[in-house]
Amino acid sequence: MRWGKPTLRNSFFGWLSAEAEPVHHSDDIGIQLEEIRHAMLLCLSETGKPRELALGNKLRMTDDVQTLWFARSDLMQSMAATIGETRAREKMTFITKMFNGLISESITGHKSRY
Repeated sequence: MRWGKPTLRNSFFGWLSAEAEPVHHSDDIGIQLEEIRHAMLLCLSETGKPRELALGNKLRMTDDVQTLWFARSDLMQSMAATIGETRAREKMTFITKMFNGLISESITGHKSRY
C-alpha cells in the first residue's frame, strides 16, 4: 500500500540532507540579507570612491543572496585599493562569515580566501 507520493523530502536521503542544512524562515533570511547588505555598503562607503556607484547600486537593488556573495570580489578589490589588502581581508572575513547557512556548499565548495 502506498501512503503518498514519494519525494526526496520524505526519502532516506531527504532526511539526511534536512539535518545537514538549517531550516531558515523567509523572514529570517530577509533580515540576514539586509544585515549583509548593510555591512557591505558600510565597507564600500569607506573607500570614498565615487566611481563605485555601480557596485553600490548593485548591492542596494539585489534581493538575491547569491548576487551578494559574488559581489564580494568587487568589494574586496575596491577596499584593497583604498585601505590596503590586509585591512580589506579582515573586513571580508567578517562579511563572509555572515553568509554561513545561506549559501549552498555547491557555490562555496572551496574555502574562501576572504
